[in-house]
Amino acid sequence: MDGFPHIHDEAVVYLAAGQGTDPTGALAGLREGTNTALPAGSWGAADEVLAEVTQAMACYGYQAHGALHDVLLGRRPADTAPHGTSMLAQFAASVALSRILARAGTVPSLIVSQSLGECAALVAAGALTIAEGTRLVCALSDVYRSPGTRGALVLVQAGEAETRALLARTARDDLVLACVNTPRQTVVSGSTDAVAALMRLAGPRRKILPVPLRAHDPALWDYRERFLGLIGEVDQQPLSVPVYSSTQRRCYTDADKLGEALADNWVMPAYSLDAFIRLAPPGGRLFIELGVGRTLAHSVGEVLPGAHTLTPLAPPGASR
Repeated sequence: MDGFPHIHDEAVVYLAAGQGTDPTGALAGLREGTNTALPAGSWGAADEVLAEVTQAMACYGYQAHGALHDVLLGRRPADTAPHGTSMLAQFAASVALSRILARAGTVPSLIVSQSLGECAALVAAGALTIAEGTRLVCALSDVYRSPGTRGALVLVQAGEAETRALLARTARDDLVLACVNTPRQTVVSGSTDAVAALMRLAGPRRKILPVPLRAHDPALWDYRERFLGLIGEVDQQPLSVPVYSSTQRRCYTDADKLGEALADNWVMPAYSLDAFIRLAPPGGRLFIELGVGRTLAHSVGEVLPGAHTLTPLAPPGASR
């Protein structure tokens, strides 16, 4: 597998993860001045981004009366907020962090993105405006209103082969391998009943993620098409930073139709592992989680021992 020869040993690499981490309170430390991982005064930049996202949300029917701020500042649990708030909060937090880092002079050489994180990554790379990125997340949320998208995502502490063997033992065709994060960690997508059957089996450790939805699942093909119908033409600009898509398993180019590529996250598996292997050895690179947890930073640490990772928005003691 080819590496990333243009990513030098002292480069900064952003990690933009998908769903799976609760965004509740992710920006509270910035507002209160207790987040010491970021420069003093960072809340101003974050609040600007939240205002832009909130304004764009309202254009697509997501007038949540402050729910975005309430969730990200810890005043309301994400699972009690209006539909779509959790996705939009994760997106907004990632974009806010990218603006804070940019103002501090941090320039990434690469962004490794996964699933929902691709929208924030493409905003951070200049390919999408905040308004356009918000529009795409709202469309994603609109399609996820359908009961047919409900289900569960399960984190499995096993590699791809062992996970596939575990799925075969269930004899269910509504369970699929959704993500391969490391040689010893995967994510499975499936219906609620199928996931219940999976959790009853003996085998590797598993945890149901706080996302009551299916993703990276071929059973969602009709919803992929519905998403494309909603978004129409995407207003995209040239990339200022390479963005690696874990679904496409390559970096995007300016010739890519980003709407089509993002739609593939409905039905195709994501392989973040590929990107991390290509970044070996880690050298002196700094890997920064561009989101609310430490999902991909954890994966980097497993695949690239000794890698220097930073998770500015992860709560103390958070893990994946």
